Amino acid sequence: MKIVGVSDVSIGYGSPQVPAFIQSIYNYYVNVGILATGYILEPDQPESPPVHDHFEDLVINRVYTQYHPHTSQGRLEYINKAAQLVNRLQPDILIVFCTYSLPILYKLKRKPKFTIYYNYEMVHLYGIFELEMNRHFEGIIDLVVYPEENRAVKDIEHCGFKKIPSEILYNIAMSKDNFSIRNVDERNGRILYQGTIDFVKTFGNYYLDSRIQKINIDLYGKISGDNSDFLFQSLTESTGAIRYMGYVDNKRLSQIRKHYSYSIVSWNPINESYLFACPNKFFESIFDGVPPLSAPHPQCKSIITQYECGLLMEDWSLKSFLTTLMTANRLLGTTKYAKMVENCKIAAVNELNWDNQFKKVEPYLIKLRKV
Repeated sequence: MKIVGVSDVSIGYGSPQVPAFIQSIYNYYVNVGILATGYILEPDQPESPPVHDHFEDLVINRVYTQYHPHTSQGRLEYINKAAQLVNRLQPDILIVFCTYSLPILYKLKRKPKFTIYYNYEMVHLYGIFELEMNRHFEGIIDLVVYPEENRAVKDIEHCGFKKIPSEILYNIAMSKDNFSIRNVDERNGRILYQGTIDFVKTFGNYYLDSRIQKINIDLYGKISGDNSDFLFQSLTESTGAIRYMGYVDNKRLSQIRKHYSYSIVSWNPINESYLFACPNKFFESIFDGVPPLSAPHPQCKSIITQYECGLLMEDWSLKSFLTTLMTANRLLGTTKYAKMVENCKIAAVNELNWDNQFKKVEPYLIKLRKV
């Protein structure tokens, strides 16, 4: 069984579900005695050097382009080169990640036995051309995977995917085999923020507020946006309790995260993608027993309400942000904090792990074995 995934990002930084999904399909067939090979084609993002040694079971092909792959010219070049590789490999199962990679389906010389569209970004926000393109793939795509219910509803409607089977897989790429959390008295008493740091998109301006500056917060991630230079300088020169720790890859971050007491999750709901945010860091934090301090994004709100595994901000305002962080600090060392950590464990073991999420796809793989 030859499995090929076409990624929209360089592997090992963001979007951990890309290698997790390919690895899981590979493992499924190997475990039932079917010879399998898993390939990932990744774009060459210069700012994200190859970390292929993190994925020993998979063959990762880095596709080099003259232009940055996330420019229009670079995307076109990547699609053309990746299509050549896919046609050469002739996969049995093809997985295309994000609308960015979808044009490769136009260039297939042979239809795979099964084609999966892992649609973890909302299509309509990419523009009318992307919507029109998506509408032309009924009959070619066999399964669409979404990370969040509201996103699925919107994209099914916009892309005309009502007749294509779909599944919701939460953005948790961590296996129960790797589950372990630190005791509450082994935490560093600090609050973690991981991910994009943007003045507007992720409220980077909040971290410059004098009251927030007094809270023990460590920020990991790339600083982006129109005010990135100002934000970088302000954070690196801060003399408060807040610290900018730079950018680290997923493997290093997973080792760091377990030591923290809380994790911040908040995107500015300036569009539907940010409103219906379903960030990996939310699920990773719960899995590591680090209660999230989350803005009321619908999926985050639902999970925190169900499991009582974190604290919810009332809204997206600075006042609510500050109030939640201060409440979180007051709870450290209390039985309520210990209960939140325990509830993270319950959520991770019972539902929020990659093993449980991937089971939703296994029936399709069972059917494929009979083809």
